[in-house]
Amino acid sequence: MKIEKLTENKIRITLNLSDLEEEHIDLHSFMSNSAESQALFCSLLNKAEKEVGFYTKDYKLMIEAIAVPEGNFILTVTRLPEKEQVKKQLKIKNILIDDSCFHNIKIEVAYSILRDLKIAEEDLRTVYSQLISPLF
Repeated sequence: MKIEKLTENKIRITLNLSDLEEEHIDLHSFMSNSAESQALFCSLLNKAEKEVGFYTKDYKLMIEAIAVPEGNFILTVTRLPEKEQVKKQLKIKNILIDDSCFHNIKIEVAYSILRDLKIAEEDLRTVYSQLISPLF
């Protein structure tokens, strides 16, 4: 079993048949929505929380599962953003549609948008300056 944190909101869990055997789950139970497979999945999420800091409480999750050769299974778990975060992202997207948007908003709002876009704190001033500079 291997748990990898791909992004802040996504992990990949790789399982093989021996992992299932250790959990006393047969392939049929794992592939169905059995109580055993649900318990295993909850156990995997708890392990992901401890090992890579992937918290799922109060999040909606999207689960992608694929079977690959050699009897391996890859589960990709994605935390879906909360409604408020989605609204905020849409608002930012609408602001950024305008090429001169940073000319029309307060610097505090611009910096907040840049932070939401994951611009490093030490780069904010440089990025902001580039955005408000006229293009030649």
